[in-house]
Amino acid sequence: MAKAMAKNPTEVSGERYRVQHAALPSGVHVIPLPLSGSDHELMFNVTWNPPTGPQVREYSLEVHSMTDTIDCRSNLCYEFNIPGESLWSVIPAYPSPVPEGCAVRPGCAYLVKLIAHPWDGHTVANLNVELDGK
Repeated sequence: MAKAMAKNPTEVSGERYRVQHAALPSGVHVIPLPLSGSDHELMFNVTWNPPTGPQVREYSLEVHSMTDTIDCRSNLCYEFNIPGESLWSVIPAYPSPVPEGCAVRPGCAYLVKLIAHPWDGHTVANLNVELDGK
């Protein structure tokens, strides 16, 4: 007669630790607004729809400069730990204290990424934003 073997308590089961990834963000809109404390930079007011799938624990926002000119080149703008129940955020929230820092400027193009967490590499909404030079 075969003896039932006890499972090793340190053995990791895929089912036991399965992660439910967040829903893909939808309805992402970006409105450029004047950035308080700056005379020539802007901020993006980013809004999105409530999730329609698995719960979102938190969001993060990235703004990448897509225009490779002296006036438009800037470092990545990054905002994280945005609560999962939020439907908006502003980025950047304040002017960068260093010239090489994050900046959104008129006349430049940007890629805005809204990432829902837990992230699986696909729960990201991308939006291209081109600002006029005014």
